[in-house]
Amino acid sequence: MQKHFPGYYTPTEAEFDAMWRTGVFSFDANVLLNLYRYTKPTSDRLLEVLDRLQDQLWLTHQAAAEFQKNRLTVISHQYDAYDRVGTDIVGNHLDSIISQVKKDYTKHSGLDISALEKVVGEASTKLRGLLDAAKKKHPEFTAFDPILERITSLFDDRLGDPYPETDLEKKHKEAQARYDKKQPPGYEDQKTKADTGKYGDAVLWFQLLDYAKQQQRPIVFVCDDRKDDWWYRHQGKTISPRPELAHEMQTVGGVQFYMYQPERFMEYAEAFFKLPKLPNVIDEVREVGQQDSRTYHLAFGDTFSGIELEEIEAAADYSWTEFWAWARSKGYKDRKSLDAVLGRPTSGMTPYEIRKAIIGKPKDTRGTRKAEWDELIDWLRGVGITSKAQLQAALGYNIEGMTPAEVKEEVTRRNIDIDF
Repeated sequence: MQKHFPGYYTPTEAEFDAMWRTGVFSFDANVLLNLYRYTKPTSDRLLEVLDRLQDQLWLTHQAAAEFQKNRLTVISHQYDAYDRVGTDIVGNHLDSIISQVKKDYTKHSGLDISALEKVVGEASTKLRGLLDAAKKKHPEFTAFDPILERITSLFDDRLGDPYPETDLEKKHKEAQARYDKKQPPGYEDQKTKADTGKYGDAVLWFQLLDYAKQQQRPIVFVCDDRKDDWWYRHQGKTISPRPELAHEMQTVGGVQFYMYQPERFMEYAEAFFKLPKLPNVIDEVREVGQQDSRTYHLAFGDTFSGIELEEIEAAADYSWTEFWAWARSKGYKDRKSLDAVLGRPTSGMTPYEIRKAIIGKPKDTRGTRKAEWDELIDWLRGVGITSKAQLQAALGYNIEGMTPAEVKEEVTRRNIDIDF
């Protein structure tokens, strides 16, 4: 039975060992782009693993092209984060707090407002200093990029060729025919990617199949795309690569196929090469891959589908930093404007209470609202957006107060390319 349904069987320990000793290791673009997102110890560990596998590496032309296309975008986003954090914490939080305290408690007999203002000012200055110092230490990859040099060295003579234009057009037609049947991989991308960009995953897969036929060696693909057109899931849990992929690789390519998400790849690599454990490396790889923000807690992931509306709202209980980012996006610049719109003082209220009061909790629409959000969540997961943090980072602003239809319209209008 396993011969006919290889995708439903986990390789044996001996088969895993054979793959790691003789197989071809290939990667999607995001795995390599994550080198710019990781801290240096984690980035160095991944590069160390790639060095160990050097003679077994091979990169599809499609993955290489996506890496080059998106490299500077990822670099800029990392570098600009210092300024964004400073603005969020100091401009939207500390400054607002002292302004409100001065307004509400100027005549208080026991509060030394000047002393409080001095402490907050010193904290703001110290925070700005820490961020500025960290920014100065951040590598200026646009001037000199050692990561690009390492990647170039590793894959320079281990890189596939592009399809000729006429062949590429045929591959796009083949991809569309597969997408129409929801044959993996890549069909989820047609929901958000325009023109031929939606065929990227399919083209990558075709190139892997071609190489497998040539080499007749097992193919191990490390993939940071977590959409359902790559992974087989059951009851919200990722079980394995899509069985259809292993079957196609076996029947068309004639070789065994397996896939890892980056954290599992790193775990197995550390064990296989007997590398010393480094603290937090695996956790960081997992967090970056899952876009699991410590600030935003509303997940559009596997655990979301059964959540109730009250839980959704409770999950949105965010910090003052997040609140002021949302409030200013809506035109509320200070406490005075909040008090005015609500018609009462907001001092003593939590950020969530103020947001809830401004937006207003819908009446008698729980079932409708939940159904709309569930539909949006499924759609977002299908296009590779698995968390609120990832969605808001792509849009560049907070989505609080938007309807599901507005969120979907904005993502579609911008044609956001989530999978770098």
